Amino acid sequence: MLFSKPLGYNTIMYCSRCGKKIGNSAFCQYCGKAQKSLNKFSPNKGLNKLIAQNIFLFRRFSFLNNIKSIYIFQMVLALFFFSYVIIFLLPAVSSDLTIFLVYPMSFFHGVMIGNLIDIVGLTILMLIPIIFFLFQIRIHNKHFKYLSFIKSTFSGFLIIIFSAYFALFIISIFNLAATINFSNKLNKNPEALVVTYDIDAIVKKLDTSKIVPGIIETSKEKLGAVVASRLQNKKLSAFYIEVLTPFVAKFNPIKPMAIDQGLIMVGDDLVFFELKREELEKIAPYLGYSLVKKHFDPRFIKFFPELRVLGRQDYIKVRDDQVNEQLNAIDYLIDVMESYISQNLANIALDKSKITANKNGLSDSINSKESTYNQCITAGFYSYYSNSFIKLYSEETCRERSNSWDDLIAKWRTNIADWENSLAYDQSQLVENRQLLKSITGWRAMVESQKMSTPLELGVFYDEKNIDIAFDWTNTKSIMSFLVTLSHEYIHYSSHISNERYLTLSFEEALTEYYSRSIIKENFNKDTNVGYPFLMNVMSQLFDKLPDDDLEEIYFTKNEDQLISLLDSTFGKDFYKKNRTIIVSLPYLSGKEGVDSANTLLKAIGGEPVNEQDYIGEVVEI
Repeated sequence: MLFSKPLGYNTIMYCSRCGKKIGNSAFCQYCGKAQKSLNKFSPNKGLNKLIAQNIFLFRRFSFLNNIKSIYIFQMVLALFFFSYVIIFLLPAVSSDLTIFLVYPMSFFHGVMIGNLIDIVGLTILMLIPIIFFLFQIRIHNKHFKYLSFIKSTFSGFLIIIFSAYFALFIISIFNLAATINFSNKLNKNPEALVVTYDIDAIVKKLDTSKIVPGIIETSKEKLGAVVASRLQNKKLSAFYIEVLTPFVAKFNPIKPMAIDQGLIMVGDDLVFFELKREELEKIAPYLGYSLVKKHFDPRFIKFFPELRVLGRQDYIKVRDDQVNEQLNAIDYLIDVMESYISQNLANIALDKSKITANKNGLSDSINSKESTYNQCITAGFYSYYSNSFIKLYSEETCRERSNSWDDLIAKWRTNIADWENSLAYDQSQLVENRQLLKSITGWRAMVESQKMSTPLELGVFYDEKNIDIAFDWTNTKSIMSFLVTLSHEYIHYSSHISNERYLTLSFEEALTEYYSRSIIKENFNKDTNVGYPFLMNVMSQLFDKLPDDDLEEIYFTKNEDQLISLLDSTFGKDFYKKNRTIIVSLPYLSGKEGVDSANTLLKAIGGEPVNEQDYIGEVVEI
């Protein structure tokens, strides 16, 4: 059977022994022996021509390979980009949704807030397939096809999405490995990870460092994730620490060691599993000092007060006892004022009786004077001889006798004037004392109303160095409420001078709450509305318009005259005098009356009006 040569190839014979070319003969002219030949083929000119005529097929095949390569390049670049963003840049969007939705939400939030790397990186990834497509069209002089362009762009988009989630998967694996590693170390040697379990050691560390610790609320099952997120690189993204690490922790097979206490310390962070009264009572003085000192530094802040953390009922009893003491003192003042008023009334009655008696004496004296004159001037007889009336006394003599009553009349008039002055004084005293009694009675109602306001002020400072704080929850969601109350009462304590030197309640409580809210915002980035919500919605608008340094100096020196002067210079002459009643009564007003009064004050300073919803406070959650 004959076999043809392959198309486009020539047959060449080689010696199978020495390997040299021997043409078409089976005899090797070099080694001298007849050997089996080895056929090899080489392309002839026909094959070269065929390749040249069909080169476009090879180019098309190469173009397809390049398309695949560009997509692989895009995917690799996208993996590196999204991995970097997840680890270092991605913000955390607060949401109860699954991580697969929070992830893109966080990324686009970063884009919306102007994260340049996010914007540039995503733009480059989107442009890669488009630029490559247009480049291929240009160098091969092909027509632009919209369908091919859309397919290329859509393919690039799908690769970006796949790469984004694949990067999340890869980083999650590494995160889980780190969490497991930290969990093992935590169970075996917590000290190596700067984890402190003993409450007394925590107190000592807070006392020594005087720092404001971070606050974390979590469950004991997530402790490994917390330790991992706190002790890894501090430059890790918020998404990595706050979203990804807790999510991955669900798959951690290492169970944490048994923990009895409600809080531990990881590095410089306090980690709360639950709030326990005894533990809070130990750390509260040091937390309060560090929070207040940081805000008012370099001003001197008093060291630790006597601090108790009480249950709500015990706390209310303490407040009620204090209010009752004030009420007893006020009741004594009311009794005194009522006795003063009774005395005023008696004095007025006496004044009026004396005035009447002296007026009667005056009238009798005037009548007697006239009678004396008339009797004197008419005394005489008719002369028989002259047939005329002969007077016994002269006009001058009668006048002298009549004028003898003038001293007595003058005395009556002096007495009347004195008693009228006394009546006017006693009447003015009666008006003043009645007004004071009304004010004191109103003050009593205001003080008594404090019993009802305790849910909105969960702490009390008293006896110069004592602080009581209400404690009504065991879950960690109330830790911010506790801290803002602690700050409030510690500021009271540190600014206290004496029981004789203080600011009006509206200023004292409003400024204290103003500073305590600022402390929580500065350190934990949380807006709070726990203590005196309505008062703060009004007074904070006033304080915002006053210089901070002046306010702070006034607060710590309790110089109310300087505060009044500052208000008048800022908002106009006699501003405080015109609005004093509203300012003083704000802590005690409620309902429409309070809203109308507050809005009158706010209108005077160009503030935003309030409504009855502003009376409602809240418990802040982490």
